[in-house]
Amino acid sequence: MAASINHFALLAAQARAGSAAARDRLRQDLEACVVRIVRFALAQAAPVSRLHQRVRALAQEIGRRRSSPEAEQRLLVRFLCQWVLSRLTSGDTEILGHLRTFVA
Repeated sequence: MAASINHFALLAAQARAGSAAARDRLRQDLEACVVRIVRFALAQAAPVSRLHQRVRALAQEIGRRRSSPEAEQRLLVRFLCQWVLSRLTSGDTEILGHLRTFVA
């Protein structure tokens, strides 16, 4: 788990320094984790973290506009991935603590 978190932190630092390749790799690697985060958050009865609350709030908003659960999940993954990516690349490493809950 710590290796995954360090991997994200390293890629985020490289992306902040201007590496387009690091930003692309961060997006790809993050997306796989975000799929698990979304599935976990939607399956739980009560929020376990701020990230979980964020997923649930987005799901409620998106769910009003989407008819299929698959379309809802794809949008959730895309929005959440972009949100986490923007926080990581802006230097906000607090998000890594929230990811630690979900990254195996």
